Amino acid sequence: HWYTSRAKKGGSPTLDRIPLLFNQDIGMLYVEPDENDAHFYRNAQADEVVYVAKGQGVLESQFGDLPYREGDYVVIHRGIMHRWKLDLTVPQKFL
Repeated sequence: HWYTSRAKKGGSPTLDRIPLLFNQDIGMLYVEPDENDAHFYRNAQADEVVYVAKGQGVLESQFGDLPYREGDYVVIHRGIMHRWKLDLTVPQKFL
């Protein structure tokens, strides 16, 4: 059981993720972002699968804009430059 209600809230969807579980091969991170990234981000080591537990917005990448909403899984392959543009009128939770 994880007490995510006690986790730090806010920050960036890429820079303020909190690791919940991890080993040498995989990590499960959690974030409740409340600001849009001003920067683009690229994970050079691994693919990312983001479950959108709450929220909506657009993921910007070199392949165009991908709208997302609550309940979606967003798959971002290794090496893809991207930036989260959150709809700040609704709370966001990513796992």
